[in-house]
Order: sequence, then C-alpha cells, then structure tokens
Amino acid sequence: MGDMAVGMLMMLVMVLFPLALLAGLVVLAVWLIRQLGPSSRHRSDEALDILRERYASGEISREEFERIHEDLSRRAQGGLR
Repeated sequence: MGDMAVGMLMMLVMVLFPLALLAGLVVLAVWLIRQLGPSSRHRSDEALDILRERYASGEISREEFERIHEDLSRRAQGGLR
C-alpha cells in the first residue's frame, strides 16, 4: 500500500510541477510587459501637455480646456476608460 501512495504522489508532482512552472512564467511575462510598456500616467501627462499647448495657442476656449482637463484627470485616476 505504501508503494502505491508514493507512486500516486510522484504522479501528482509530475503533473502539478510543470503547471506551476507555466503559471509562474505567465505571471512573470505579464509583470514584465506592464513594467516595460508605456504607463497610463505618461500618456496622460503627454495629453495634458498637448491640451495646454492648444489652449495657449488659442485653439480652444477656457471652458473647453477646463472640461477636457477634468476628463483627462479623471481618466488618469482610473475613473474612466
């Protein structure tokens, strides 16, 4: 009976270890992609810079600037997608 339990345990390990290894690699890949990809904060800063330039050049009114600025700020905080 003991040999059968050891055999079953070995078979379980042989199945679960590769799955755990694969899951770990997937988690690592997702983490790396998020670290290396452009952050939403960077995109938001860039959008605000463009908004300021458009307002400074007279392309948009103060009301438009404030409305868009509020929308971009909410998006940067995760309020909208």
